Amino acid sequence: MSLDICRKDAAVGNKTIFLPYASVLAAAYYLLPLLMNDAGSAMFILLACMPLIVFVSSFLCCRRHRFQWVMIVLTVVLFLPSMYFYFNAAAFGYSVYYAIVSAAGCFAGEFLS
Repeated sequence: MSLDICRKDAAVGNKTIFLPYASVLAAAYYLLPLLMNDAGSAMFILLACMPLIVFVSSFLCCRRHRFQWVMIVLTVVLFLPSMYFYFNAAAFGYSVYYAIVSAAGCFAGEFLS
């Protein structure tokens, strides 16, 4: 017996399909900044670690559930509060960067599904 959220053809109206991916993104956005000690580690986390996590999460979501534009929006919406907790308004550009990375992951996942 499998859960409805695990089926490949789970309905888009079923927003619970996004819970595992949103949890991973939230953990990355809110826990990884705690590891920033200096400018070098901050740039590594912001420009390498987080985008990799965003890409993999988006890829896996869209590979399993087809293309989900909600995943791209979710990527940005989850990042915005962390931007004000850990960074400043200048970090808004990262949300655009993560949205592009998420879109690339979604398109790749859709293409390879």
